[in-house]
Amino acid sequence: PASGRSDMVKPLAVVFNTLWVLGLWAYVRVQIADPGKLPRKWHDFVTSAGDVLAVQQPLCAWQPGFATLCSQCNWPRPERSHHCSVCGICVMRYDHHCIWVNNCVGFNNHKYFLLIGVYC
Repeated sequence: PASGRSDMVKPLAVVFNTLWVLGLWAYVRVQIADPGKLPRKWHDFVTSAGDVLAVQQPLCAWQPGFATLCSQCNWPRPERSHHCSVCGICVMRYDHHCIWVNNCVGFNNHKYFLLIGVYC
């Protein structure tokens, strides 16, 4: 396959193996990283705010500036947070639950999820 181009084999092998290792690293990171479950500081804030915190019922439309009530957890969640039915937790900036990495894609591991597509 490399007839007449044997001088390109080593540089292409280095590029291929580098991208392969980076893709594998991103895949492992997206699997083991916390997707961005609600932090303890949020729970403390909700408890201390009490009735002052404006909590809306969740709608299908975007509700900027309001916390919404999670129907599964029965706990206020910040803007752009959603409940994952597979993991059973509320995730900040929830994108989706990916079956290929067996983890939610959210605030903390979204970067690594996108890097899988870039490297592979």
